[in-house]
Amino acid sequence: MRKIDETDKKILYELDLNSRQPISQISKKIDIHKNSVKYRIKKLEKLGIINNYYTVIDSLKLGYHPVKLYLKFEFTTPKIEEEIINFFTQNTQTWWVASLEGRFDLAVHMLVKNFKLFSDFWDVTLKRFNNYIGEEHFAQYFYLTSFEYSYLSDKNIIKKRKNFTIINDRKITTIDNLSYRILKSIAPNARTNLSEIAEKLSLTPEAITYRIKKLEMLNIIQGYRVNINLQKIGYKNFKVDIILGDYKQRDKIIKYIKNNNNLVFSSSLVRRLSVLNTFS
Repeated sequence: MRKIDETDKKILYELDLNSRQPISQISKKIDIHKNSVKYRIKKLEKLGIINNYYTVIDSLKLGYHPVKLYLKFEFTTPKIEEEIINFFTQNTQTWWVASLEGRFDLAVHMLVKNFKLFSDFWDVTLKRFNNYIGEEHFAQYFYLTSFEYSYLSDKNIIKKRKNFTIINDRKITTIDNLSYRILKSIAPNARTNLSEIAEKLSLTPEAITYRIKKLEMLNIIQGYRVNINLQKIGYKNFKVDIILGDYKQRDKIIKYIKNNNNLVFSSSLVRRLSVLNTFS
């Protein structure tokens, strides 16, 4: 675990609000010289506390549907489990993968263009790993909401905290191939320089800026965040699935959960709520 001070936390918080904002802007907000901010960010990257900067994209607007998959292993070895995990992480439809402790051993979130493709993928999965999967559970999201890392800030911001929401009733927004290429360039690295993207796509920086602003206006790009290795700074993730016996209590439970400063992710499945909290 790496010890970071309050200034580092403020920098991480600002990067999570908008990782594309200039260092000079972060400097003004936290009242630290920009050279110091730049040095601290480089140090956080070198220590592996900052993994990368990513763009929050509403996949449903592009015609991709989020699917959640839980797996319980049986008759496996550490080598086989690693092989299964690699199989999912290397699949282009996979959004993220997490090892679990409890009823299930692995959680996989996927973004699928259509369910025929997912069915074909699952058929390949079973042909390869069926003997090692004791139980599987599938669910489709009604909504997905991720929240800013407000616990990194000393401000009382619960009532106005920023969130990024994907709702499963979006109409598909048609964009051209060039906009897709821009999204592909900016998705894994939100701080990519505009001139670098422009050179890669043989366009002017002004044209790239216009396209990005249009994608933001369409809410296809919802924001820009930082991927923090929370374990390195003393935090742990706890994921809880809540199966609702009394569905009438759903809104009340959601309101209670959202008032938790450590909440970083919530979603709604069929009669099930899923929440991810981070605690030190």
